[in-house]
Amino acid sequence: QYLSPENDRNAHYLGRELLFCARYKTALKVFEKHLAMNCWLEERGQSMVHMADCYGHLGNEEKQIEYFMKSFALDGSRREPLIRLAMLYQAKALKLGNNPEGHKNLRKSNCYAMASLEIPWNGFYGNNMEHYTNAPYEILYANKGWLGQQEESEKYWKLALKEKPNNPKYLNDAIY
Repeated sequence: QYLSPENDRNAHYLGRELLFCARYKTALKVFEKHLAMNCWLEERGQSMVHMADCYGHLGNEEKQIEYFMKSFALDGSRREPLIRLAMLYQAKALKLGNNPEGHKNLRKSNCYAMASLEIPWNGFYGNNMEHYTNAPYEILYANKGWLGQQEESEKYWKLALKEKPNNPKYLNDAIY
């Protein structure tokens, strides 16, 4: 990046490495620079996902959500921003426990997980294959179970198990 500041790929990768090294504020600056280059759409969307991660590590959940949403608005061809929002709201629900506020977050999580199922695999190198196989179903079966919707939970558990038949978590969850 230092030797080729106009190279958008280098900016993206430098920002990603800074994120991985827990240099979140510096990574955000590099990702902003990458976004301003207005190059490859999918990679800009991934930079926004990484920015959301930076904000999450910095404890700014509002900005984290904002950047997952911006990523999806920019490039609606990938599941990652939706799956990550589903996971974020699921984690919030678990912290809140079995109460109306926790249930609201489970429903938000369900909406994002369900919406992700509308997006087919597109071959982008940054895609996480689990987002296109078992992850949405795993989120849905867990959430539905916590909401007391056992038939729905079982339906999504079976779909997750079909995608990953030897997954120890799924096999263990069969008791529920």
